[in-house]
Amino acid sequence: MHVSLCAFVYVKVRQQLIDMNKIHQYLRRLRWALIVSLLPVFNMGVQGQDLNNGLVALWSFDDKNFQDSVGEFHGEEMGTDPIEFTTGRPGFGQALALDGVDQYVQIVGGDASDLTFEGGSMSVSAWFRIGAFDKSWQALIAKGEGNRWRVHRRGGEPGLAHAGGVGEGSAGDPLDLDVWHHLVAVSDADTEEFGTRLYINGEIYSENASAPSLGENDKYVMIGGNPDTGNRTWNGDIDDIAIWDRVLSEAEVAAIFTGSSLGEPAADSDGDGMSDSWEESWGFDPNDPSDADQDADGDGDTNLVESQLGTDPTDTTDPFLVSMEGNCDMTTVTLTFSEALDEAVAGDAGNYSFEPALDITAVTVKKKTVTLTTATQAAGAHHALSINNLVDLSKNSIAANTSADLYTCVEVTEGALRFEAWFGIGGASIDGLQDERVPLPGTNGGDTPDLVSAVYSFNTRDAFPDNSNDNYAARMYGFITPEESGSYHFFTRSDDASELFLSTDDKPANAVWLTEELDCCDAFQEPGIDDTTTFEPISLVAGKRYYIEFRYKEGGGGDWGEVAWRKEGDDTPASALRPITGGFLSTSTPVLSPANGAFTVRSPIGKNANPNASISVSHRSGVAEWTAENISLAVDGVTVSADQVTFEDSGGIVTISHTPSAIFGSGSEHTVSLTYPDPGGNPATENWSFTARSYMGPTLDSVGSYPGFVFGKAVSTEDAGGHTGTAGDYGMDMTAGGSVAVLDAAFLNPVFKTDEVTVAYWLKKDSIANSSSVWINSPSSPSGQRGFQAHTPWGNGSIYFDTAGCCDAATQRINAPLSDFAADVDAFWADWHLWSFSKKGDLKEIRIDGELFFDGFNENPLPSDITSMWIGSNGSGGSNDKSVFDDFAVFSKALSESDLKAIAGGKSAGTVNNLVAFWDFNEAVSSIGNGSVVAINFGADEPDGNRSDVSGAAGVLGTSNWNNVDGSTGEASGLIVDNGGSAADSSISVDWASNNTWSSQGRGEENNEAPDGNDRNMMTGYLDTN
Repeated sequence: MHVSLCAFVYVKVRQQLIDMNKIHQYLRRLRWALIVSLLPVFNMGVQGQDLNNGLVALWSFDDKNFQDSVGEFHGEEMGTDPIEFTTGRPGFGQALALDGVDQYVQIVGGDASDLTFEGGSMSVSAWFRIGAFDKSWQALIAKGEGNRWRVHRRGGEPGLAHAGGVGEGSAGDPLDLDVWHHLVAVSDADTEEFGTRLYINGEIYSENASAPSLGENDKYVMIGGNPDTGNRTWNGDIDDIAIWDRVLSEAEVAAIFTGSSLGEPAADSDGDGMSDSWEESWGFDPNDPSDADQDADGDGDTNLVESQLGTDPTDTTDPFLVSMEGNCDMTTVTLTFSEALDEAVAGDAGNYSFEPALDITAVTVKKKTVTLTTATQAAGAHHALSINNLVDLSKNSIAANTSADLYTCVEVTEGALRFEAWFGIGGASIDGLQDERVPLPGTNGGDTPDLVSAVYSFNTRDAFPDNSNDNYAARMYGFITPEESGSYHFFTRSDDASELFLSTDDKPANAVWLTEELDCCDAFQEPGIDDTTTFEPISLVAGKRYYIEFRYKEGGGGDWGEVAWRKEGDDTPASALRPITGGFLSTSTPVLSPANGAFTVRSPIGKNANPNASISVSHRSGVAEWTAENISLAVDGVTVSADQVTFEDSGGIVTISHTPSAIFGSGSEHTVSLTYPDPGGNPATENWSFTARSYMGPTLDSVGSYPGFVFGKAVSTEDAGGHTGTAGDYGMDMTAGGSVAVLDAAFLNPVFKTDEVTVAYWLKKDSIANSSSVWINSPSSPSGQRGFQAHTPWGNGSIYFDTAGCCDAATQRINAPLSDFAADVDAFWADWHLWSFSKKGDLKEIRIDGELFFDGFNENPLPSDITSMWIGSNGSGGSNDKSVFDDFAVFSKALSESDLKAIAGGKSAGTVNNLVAFWDFNEAVSSIGNGSVVAINFGADEPDGNRSDVSGAAGVLGTSNWNNVDGSTGEASGLIVDNGGSAADSSISVDWASNNTWSSQGRGEENNEAPDGNDRNMMTGYLDTN
């Protein structure tokens, strides 16, 4: 079987294991027998310790889920790829295996403030294994920054720190990689012996004597990440995380480290040594002790042994090669497989062979990744790798002679710049670029750089894709060639300081200073604001090469630099510009570039894709030319017709896109495959998958049928739950959290371009916190793409209205405390009120029930690059406004006082002139979207005794709990399914193929007789929403 680089390899042949596997299996069993025999000894010293006292959360991960086994703080996995589980420390089941890219667990259960311990004490325990310290401050578990608690790597040091309301303590000794460690982090508000303390492996690791003062940030805890800042994801394994609302003693810390169990003992109804939950998760009978000695997957390990090992007892799927990647000179080759491999077999160099032959000097195996070390190869070389004999942990074999092609880098001068870095130069200021080791601008003096690479756009992320490097100076340089003559502004941004030089021609000696960044991290700024952008445009001639050099300094933390340009007459906002692409760049000295190019975008990918997402893939060109004729795109195994695919080649980047005709179903899983030519001209395939974000609805507006996706815990109210209180009037209840997201709000751009708009809605408050009631995203607007935003109120009781960013009083924000308007604030919030936020030119108004609450002048015009609108949250679904919303409307004019008072007096906003969009929320929403699959269990009753019947239309039930439904109405094309007299408690699945929103009506006709004589509707039963 043969595939090219990055292609999937499907295994179809099981190989017989070599005798060494049997020996390895015997030794593994012997090891586990010893461990199990010693467990009682480990637990002898923990008697009398009540470790369940004050235990508020416990995530064991043993059932391969993210559930809290003692409380309600359940989690959801986040990241591009699904989180995998791995064998925990000996005898302790499963553990999280986080890839360090973007995976983490987001706690979503309970209330965000419940794990704050504001002003109090707390302790957190965890077992962990460090895969790599590959970024500064990477978080193991965190509530947030500032005076919130967190356990993370201390900066770029090789150790951990606990910040528990008083700032980081120092890091102790360096911690070894790839071995299990135990930690307990403690914050003691009473400061009896310390303020904060961190234990590692039962010993005091570091402490801070100052008194802690834990604070709130209204954000949920993250495991493997930090909710207050990005790019701090954990790389490694995490197991058995527990949180207490009290201080643990040294004796209790020692007890946990030496093996004391936490929480209630796992139920084992049949006493076979396998917990009920583990048996149920793998399809075994928790009441049948005989299955402990069975071997479900025939790998030689009994089910009991596999439960102790933490392996999959039912795995009969053969592993396959997912991708292969080598560095430029092929000194290392990284193979990624579909699942974890037997390390003894995968570590045998004899199972790999290259053609032409290469010596393999070392093999490193880490779960499903194998790294081969070979000899340096010349640029442009091609080798084929053949793989044999590898097996997974259940002894399933890879296909014989699995092979893949590998190409070394090629030398290029076009489409790239040269990148050079010098390490060991401290500080963040621009003065660091004057170090004697670093050449002066436009010269090649100084010391030989410590690293030389290529960048394929004017972006240092091409060379350093993450923030793992600290204390260095670097530069990108080469030539830039415009395609059109004209005057150009240049824009720079960086972390830390930077400067840009440009020559009047292709001679480096003529380079002159253009811009500099003295601080850090701003977006691209419009000309005239500061020195990061040219104050006057630069005249350039089409086809002429100009020498250009960008230099930047990195101290610690984030590190990157970008350069963009904009021709006079282009109205793209500076903040929306992107780094200059490789099509305009070149270098006089050849640099090495991957022969197959590189994928720069694959979207959507991973979890929580937008249900209305378009599919897009971008690729930086390699040796083989891609054309619309030699690529093809498939979604869920179905090839997309050529007329439905957009192909664009611009600046050395090929972009292929497709917009599906229907939205993706709630929680639905999809695969995308792109077939393209590899460097040898052979067909290769890039595969990726994504899962649509779970949602209800969508709820449609009455003007343009714009869909609003209902996320989180937002639900329709009961009938008459809207602001009028009359039958048929529903509201959107977000009191438990959640939001309605209009993910494509481009219809607002013509309105916003006129710099005049009104947003109005009814709101009844449940609780007050730091939250947003409406947020309209605009990429050109700073402060989180804050194009239009309202706090009603913020946690301090004030009302805020922001446009085109935040929070300058002259250009972006007006605000005032509600107490200026309402004498009794508590009584005010107990009722429904109409809120309106309008802007006309510089004048902005906030009105309540039509009465002017506050007005002011903001100079910045409204942005006209609107992408999405969120109701009841910030622009990504967080900071939820826990209120009931109704009749949300957008108008193209600043409504008059009389219009707003008419709405407040009972007139429907949907009948007022200049209406752009209107959601009255009167259609009760369903969690069943296009493409979703639901199970319908015939004749089964809900646990509460209520039966939810479905009529012949097999419809969507317009309720939030699926109970007490007597049929449904509506057009359900393709959904009429005759169960043929299915027996009670049997089930089928149907594909939901309609975008209609359905509501419960009367009972449908009884047209099918079940065998037990009870009348059924055609598809009677309750909907199993799990």
